Amino acid sequence: MRLRRTLITFSVLTSVAISTSEAQVSLYPQVSAETNAMGGAGVSFVSDNALATIANPADIGLFSLQGTLSASYMPSIPKQLNALVLDAGIELSSLLKGIPEKLSLGVGYINPNYSYPVLQGENFSNNVETDVVHGLTIGLGVDYIVKLGLGYSMKWVTTKDGFPYYKSTYAPDFGAIVQLPVLDLISRSTNLPVRFGRFAAPFLNITFGYSMCNFADYAPYGDAILPREGNLGWNFEFGLTTDLDNYQWKWISFTWLRQVNSPLTSWGGQAYIYDTGLGDFEVINNIVAGRQTGNATIEKGWQIQLGQFVYLRGGSATGPEVTTYGTFGWGVRLNGFVKTLVIFRVLDRNSDFLRFMVDHFGLRFDYSRAQGEVVGNGNIGGIGFKGEPFESFTVIVR
Repeated sequence: MRLRRTLITFSVLTSVAISTSEAQVSLYPQVSAETNAMGGAGVSFVSDNALATIANPADIGLFSLQGTLSASYMPSIPKQLNALVLDAGIELSSLLKGIPEKLSLGVGYINPNYSYPVLQGENFSNNVETDVVHGLTIGLGVDYIVKLGLGYSMKWVTTKDGFPYYKSTYAPDFGAIVQLPVLDLISRSTNLPVRFGRFAAPFLNITFGYSMCNFADYAPYGDAILPREGNLGWNFEFGLTTDLDNYQWKWISFTWLRQVNSPLTSWGGQAYIYDTGLGDFEVINNIVAGRQTGNATIEKGWQIQLGQFVYLRGGSATGPEVTTYGTFGWGVRLNGFVKTLVIFRVLDRNSDFLRFMVDHFGLRFDYSRAQGEVVGNGNIGGIGFKGEPFESFTVIVR
């Protein structure tokens, strides 16, 4: 769970909920045990973990370029959430003749279920107990010189309070991701391969991502405003690959990420109102220099990948609603482990079963945890998330 988002959502919605006896429609925090470990900076992070679709719907566009099926599940965390995401992608250029480069279509289903914590024997946010989200994500992917992903999530949020009583609202998300393969572009323009010796080819990808969340205007009874927000981020990934026995093996890589989040709501004097524009971003201060300004929250992180098998991650986040906190985590992938053993001839590279495992099947596990205690202000002072583990399991079929 992205801890900073939890507190922002609580701040906006409970300030309204406390003033009325009606239950309020609210929204879940964005979820990914993978990007949680990197300070929550997920808007520009490209991943085959299906949960990445929640952070930015455009991820399913790039994901679909692989023609892949993916399912990710985050088990229930006490008093917090669970999530299930299913993604499917198909490469349209293989079906439609005359398309010179890759064009793909992705479709996904998202279902995060959020439960408010209990504070001093009472449900938090007045009587609201749970948020159940069902959504359909549609995305397009294009691989022509650069990679482009576009995505739109149609999601419906149902809130159950203690009566029981239900309220629902429609709150879609949209996003875009652009990835530039820098060294590959240089190699194409010069017709010279960039290599370090026989077995090492360097790569450098620069990725930009933007998403706008919950941009519908309607909230039931007009007594609660949706926690609309914008996210803008970028990342650099560089490393070394090699080609052996028809396998491309990314044997080491380092990724650095930075992201700025800006709530698109503000207090209008008598009620909360939606802000115009794409967000209160200061590109130089927030994105380039990483300085926190105004109501913006800065999230940053890093990832080290070894042999497409072991992933080590860390990060931090700081903003006006929360004390600066750190994150860490790790992940493992089964097909990366098998590929490593095949490449180093520990396993028989001629085995049809092993080739299927490497080429068509993947199983991964991701873990993250916050370091230190995250504390909000106002009505939510003292709520901490220290040491809570977040885990996710992903199955991939290509």
